[in-house]
This record gives sequence, C-alpha cells and structure tokens, in this order.
Amino acid sequence: MQKNYYQLLGIKESASPLEIKDAYRKLSKRIHPDLNQGETFFEEYFKEVKEAYEILSDQDKKRSYDTRRFRPAITNNAPPIPSNLVNLEYQVSRLELKLRDQNEQMATLQAEKKSLHQELEYFVKALFEVKNERSLLQSKVKELEQETAYLSKRPAIVVEKAPDRSREQEFQRRIQALEQELQGAQKEIAGKDQELTQQTQHKLKLEKRLQDLVLEAGQAQAREKQLQALAQEAAQQKARMEELERQAEQVKTELQGKTRELELTLQHRKTLQTHLQELESRKPEPTQVPVAKGEKNEKTRHQQNQLLEITTQKQALQNQVHDLELAAEQLKQVLQDKTKSLQQEKALKQELQAKIQTLTEQAAQQQEQLHRKSQELEAEIKEKQAQQARIQELEQEAARQGALLKAKTEEYTQITQKLGELQDKLKALTQKETKLHATIQKLEAQAGKDQTELQARAQALQTATAQKEALQKELEDQKKATAAGQQELQRKAKDLEQEGALKRAAQSKIQELEKEKATQQQKVTELQKELVAVKGRFAHLAHLQPFLVEHMDFFNSAAPKVYGDSFDRTEIKYIFSRMKIAVLSDKPGKLNVLVKYVKPNGQLYFNPKSSPTGYSFAATLSYSPDDEYLYLSGWGSDRDTTFVAGDHRVEIYDETGRQLTKAHFMVKDKILKLSKLKSIF
Repeated sequence: MQKNYYQLLGIKESASPLEIKDAYRKLSKRIHPDLNQGETFFEEYFKEVKEAYEILSDQDKKRSYDTRRFRPAITNNAPPIPSNLVNLEYQVSRLELKLRDQNEQMATLQAEKKSLHQELEYFVKALFEVKNERSLLQSKVKELEQETAYLSKRPAIVVEKAPDRSREQEFQRRIQALEQELQGAQKEIAGKDQELTQQTQHKLKLEKRLQDLVLEAGQAQAREKQLQALAQEAAQQKARMEELERQAEQVKTELQGKTRELELTLQHRKTLQTHLQELESRKPEPTQVPVAKGEKNEKTRHQQNQLLEITTQKQALQNQVHDLELAAEQLKQVLQDKTKSLQQEKALKQELQAKIQTLTEQAAQQQEQLHRKSQELEAEIKEKQAQQARIQELEQEAARQGALLKAKTEEYTQITQKLGELQDKLKALTQKETKLHATIQKLEAQAGKDQTELQARAQALQTATAQKEALQKELEDQKKATAAGQQELQRKAKDLEQEGALKRAAQSKIQELEKEKATQQQKVTELQKELVAVKGRFAHLAHLQPFLVEHMDFFNSAAPKVYGDSFDRTEIKYIFSRMKIAVLSDKPGKLNVLVKYVKPNGQLYFNPKSSPTGYSFAATLSYSPDDEYLYLSGWGSDRDTTFVAGDHRVEIYDETGRQLTKAHFMVKDKILKLSKLKSIF
C-alpha cells in the first residue's frame, strides 16, 4: 500500500505549493518531537510528514507520485497483458480523477450560481424601488386631483354673480380639458405600469432560462472535459495497442526461433537414432570357429569392452533424446501459452477498436449538441438584450409622462393666477358701481324729486353692498384656506421626502447588516469545516489523546459562576478549573489524569496521605463528542492561608506522563486601608 501524502498533510489533491508549505509548517509546529517530550510516535509521525512535504513540494517527484498512485504498478515478473484486478484498479483510479474534476466544476458552477442570485436580488430591489416611486407618483397625482377639484369648486361660487360669464365658461372648459388630459395621462401611466410588470415577468423568465442555459453550458463544459479525457484515454489505448503489437511481434520472432530449435533437436534425435541402430547392427555375433584359449580370452575381452562402450553410448544417446523430448514439450507448452496470449491480445485489440469508435461517435454527438446549445444561448442573449432595451424605452416614456404631469401642474398654477386676476377685475367693477351710485345719489339730491323712491333704492343699494361685502369676505376666507392648504401640501411633501430618505437609509443599513450576517455565517461555516477537517486530520491520535485542550480558566468555590485567573487570597477556599476542549474521538469515554498545583517558589501542593508521588492529586475525566468544556476538581481547604500570594501554576498529565495542558492563576493580597494601618501602628 502506498502512503497518502495528501491525507498526511491534511490538504486537497489540487492544493497549490503555498498551501502545501503552510500545511507543513502548521503541522510540524504541532507534532515536532522537541515539543512533545521526544516521543517515538511523534518522531515517526514527523518523519512521515517531512517525507510527504519533500515529495509534494518537488514538481517532478509529485508528478511521479501521482502517476504511481493513479496507474497500476507493472513488475518485471508480471505478464505483458494486465489481469482483471489490475484493470479494475486502473479504472478506479481513472474514476477518482474524473470525480475530482467534476467536484472542481461543481464548485465553479456554485460560485456562478451565487453571483447570479446576487444579481437577481439587486434586480428585485431595483424593482421594489421603482414600485415605491410609482406609488409616490400616484399619491401626488391624487393630491393634484383633489386640488383641481377644490379649484374647480371655487370659481363656481364666483360665477353665480360674475358679470363676465363667457370668460368663466372658457376657463371651466379649459379646466375640464385639463382634467381629461390628466385622466388620459393617468391611463397611459397605468398602461405603462402594466407593460413594465409584463416586461419584468418576461425578464424573470428569461433570467431563469439563462440560469438553465448556464447550467447546461457548465454541463457542456464538463462533457467537453470528459471528451478530452476520453480522447486522452483513446490515445493511451492506442499507445497500449502499439505496445501490444510490438510484444506480439517479439513473441512471433521468439516462436520462430523456438520452432527452429525444435527442428534442429528433431534432426539431432533422428541422427542419434540412426547411430544407435548402426551400433546395434555392429554387435559381433558368436561364431563356432575353434580358437585357442588365449586368443579366445582376448577376443572375449575385446568384445566385452566394445559392448560396454556401445551400452554407454546408447545410454548417453537415450538421455540426450529424453532431454530433447522434454525441451520439445516445454517449447510446445510455451508455444501454446504464446498463442493464447496472442488470441487475448487480438480480442483486446478488437474491443479497444470498438471502444474508440464508440468514443469518437459520442464525441461527435456531444460536439453537435454543444454547437446547438451555444446557438440557443446566443439567441437567448440577443432576446434578453432586446428586452432590456425595451425596458429602458419604457422607463424613458415614464419619465416623459412625469414631465408632462409637471407641465400640467404648471398650467394649473397659471389658471389659478388668471382666476385671481379676474377676481381683481370684479373688485374694480364693484368700485365703479359704487361711484355710479354716488353720482346717482348726487343727482337725486339735486333734483329733490321722489325721495321715497330714492330711499328705497338706497336701501336696495345697501343690501347689495352688504351682499358684496359678504362675497368679498367669503373670497378672502377661501384665499386663506387655499394658502393654508398649499402650505400643508408643501409640509406633507417635505415630510414624505424625509420619510423616503429615512427609508432608503434604513434599507441600506438593512442590506449592510444582511451582508455582514451572510459574511458571519460564511465564516462560521468555514470555521466549522476547518474544525471538522482538523478533527479528521488528528482522528488517528484519538487512541493516544481523545481530546485537545484549547484554553483553561479557573473559578473560586465562593463565586462558582465567575471565571478568571486572578483571585484575592482572603476569598479563596477551593480553586477549580475548567478546560475548553476539542474532542477527537467519535465515542464517549474516560481519561485518567494527574494534576500538579505548583507554588510560586516551585514547590508542590500535596497531601501526604492521598497525593500520588510527584503530583497533587489524581482524577478521571469523562468526555463525549458533544462536550465543549470539562470541569476538573480543585485544590484547597477551609483555611484562608492555604494559597500563598503570587503566580501559581497548574499542570495536567495523562497516565503515561505526557503533558495535556498547563495554565497560571494569580493570588493577590488585599492592601490594608489607612485606618487599619494606623490602628496596627
């Protein structure tokens, strides 16, 4: 099994050189043997981490390590064709690489999705602002309608007794025409609002469609990467095919050499058999010729020697024949094996060719799909641009309608000014009438005739003047009411503007708070992920140390809810400690610990009856994966003089003597007051 150096350093396989260096620095600071009392476990662990950093920091070594990890090892003794297990391992490594690429693509797609969501939120906020502005415009239009209704009522009172009715009728017609124009403008604004809502709905649909298309584009990119990987795989398969063909040619040449050797051995066997037959034929047959005894003995010896030589030669030839037969059988077996391997290679070659054909067909289909999808994307983008241009045109038309409304309001102001001028003319006419009445009275006084009639006329004139004065008062009251109404309208407009500014500021603050909240949530999730990664990284140390101590603080038995590291000596009875921990083990358990309470002069607090040697006391800590704090029993007595003033040290060890954590707390003496000092002296 190869070591997983990425897992040792606790980094991803796609980590940069800077990330590898930072991970090695952080880990070496924690597991350095000098910082862990020179334990053998940490020495070996530090050596493995150093080896991992040396290999991963060098690009060539890292490349060779990755190829060894993701390719099956080929030994010299292994056959030229890989077995099924090796093929499976190779396929698994390839799938791991593909999974890693897909995970990276998913990360990029999620980032793009987040950016699109942010753009959608911004667009929705802009829509809400437009709706608010539209509501404000509608409220202003209603106020203008009320003012026009009020102004239209005002001249109706004056018209009853005005002499120039034709002009007033013209003004009323003008007012009616303006009201009709206002109604038409309001209808147009309502139509534009409907069109805007339709356009926004269509825009939302287009954005959804864009998101779908972006996802499809991401899938298309993933398919392109898969196609590239498949093309690389096909190239590798072709290279493998070429290697197999070379091996087949080598096997063929070896077979030809072996066949030649077989033919030579068979020929040699035939020659040896013929030689044996000749030797057997050369054996001397016994003759019955009378021979002398001396000669007979010599001949028999000579024949015996010849027979021995022949038998030894025969045995040697038989052994050679036997060896040749064995060699021939071995060569036949080798030939059979080679033929089988050649057949397997041919089958593999056919399968690879079929795979390459299917892969090329799939690549062509996917390229066609990509081209079609890209065309659809371009069409959708053009349509979206057209819709955006349409929305801009509608916004410009809305602005133009607002300008028209402003112009109409200015016309209303001009009409009110003209009405004021008409009222001034009415006043001048009344003054002329009074002058005429005065001249009539003078003429009647001079004539001295018909005093009764004159008196009646005088009474009538008095009543008319009273009516005129009453009308003038009514006109003044109406003017005051209009001025007050205009002031109230201006004040309301200012209040509305201030409220709008306050609302905008509040909305901006809410957005900033939401952003801060989102960033805080992201930080919390990142910290949680980092904590999980750290726990996973140090999970193998759980059997040695089931939890890590992050921080240690203390509390007095007199105030158990107040934590700190500084206490008054007169208030101390028992000092307890609390440890903030990060649990590494997945299961709850218990850990026996030994605790030292050390005085400021370096001496140890201990009880000669119950304290273990070298320690103040022993305790058992029960922990679980959900725990955040562990509470440790304390040290002290009911006497106030138990703890000496100064800097005290607390050290916690496990049963093997390895230090888990240490902390300090300060014991202070209260300064006596001047009154007590005077009484002492």
